[in-house]
Amino acid sequence: MDTVYRQLIEAEDLQVVLPLRSEDFGQRHFILEGPDHILIDVIQPIEPTAEFAGSYVGQ
Repeated sequence: MDTVYRQLIEAEDLQVVLPLRSEDFGQRHFILEGPDHILIDVIQPIEPTAEFAGSYVGQ
């Protein structure tokens, strides 16, 4: 994911809307905007944090 992010922001005509980050709910992602103003959210599923997952145990 890190490599793809670097390649896209360096080589393409895309604007970073949301930099690469890991979310507590279980996604590593970034959002880019293309020259036609379409947003692209590139997502890699990851394990949610223990704190986030723990808030759903027993519900």
